[in-house]
Amino acid sequence: MRAYNDYVIDDWCGYNPDRQIPLVMLPFCDVEASVAELKRTVEKGPAVSPSWRRPTGWDCPRTTPITGTRFSRQHRKMEVPLSMHFGSGGDALGYPQDANFCVSIAMMGMNSMASVIDLILSPVFHKFPGLKAVMAEGGIGWIPYAIERADYTWERHRWYNDVNREVRPSEIFARNIYGCFICLASIAAWPEVADLGELRQELNILVGAFHRPGTWSGLQVLFTFAGQAARHPELYALVQQKVILPGIGRVVATFERACARRVFASDTDPKALAAAFVGTLAVAEQLSDGAADGFGIDPGKVVDTFVGLSGTRPPSCG
Repeated sequence: MRAYNDYVIDDWCGYNPDRQIPLVMLPFCDVEASVAELKRTVEKGPAVSPSWRRPTGWDCPRTTPITGTRFSRQHRKMEVPLSMHFGSGGDALGYPQDANFCVSIAMMGMNSMASVIDLILSPVFHKFPGLKAVMAEGGIGWIPYAIERADYTWERHRWYNDVNREVRPSEIFARNIYGCFICLASIAAWPEVADLGELRQELNILVGAFHRPGTWSGLQVLFTFAGQAARHPELYALVQQKVILPGIGRVVATFERACARRVFASDTDPKALAAAFVGTLAVAEQLSDGAADGFGIDPGKVVDTFVGLSGTRPPSCG
């Protein structure tokens, strides 16, 4: 284990320590040994983020080492977050052994959910309020349910259980735990669209990107997150800067080129068109997926509508 940690710090990540963050291994079933290796590796490089396994997945006592006071105190003292990878505690919870591996991969988020619920209902973050945990590669779709369920349980059952009775689990999550988007960039950022000289072709590329598997569910998460922007303004500002605006910018560029080709009138706002185009696709997808009566909208009709807008007024750009 020490040999691996030295390799990942010195060799694998050593060429660019400002970019590559080494994720070391610890002897999880031994608190004292974990503390010693944590100190040793962090002293080698300040960006080291120790990984964590769900101990029961490896026949370790459930209470070690994360709830061990020395281990958590050492993390807090060194300002090193716990990095809890969703696949590092064995198979996904409830994974049928006779199922194919795709089932296990699809269920891996349940490991992260179990770890989060365990943590936010435990004394760990009450003892160490400055300790942070990162649910590495765990996705985010399960987070609303996990938090809602933890709060629901806490409100009704905290009085006869050994849990903190003053701080809601959701407050602990917001303060101490970070989820990790797996494919947010591909969800929110449309591809660069080449200047094909024809609006319909360019919009069809954007529609095709929008309908990649997982795109709509990812946008739903973004819309929900936007509704909570007031509660997490700094985080939402970062998501806007890194994800939302670059993606929308590519849609805006498509309409800007169309205006430059004199497809639209001179007073047309390409940003307004881009916002309307993205909003129309989102509403169309929601109505098509959620209606029981078979209501559906062909994405091609959305393109037809926006192409039609270009002919409603005499083009006079430029």
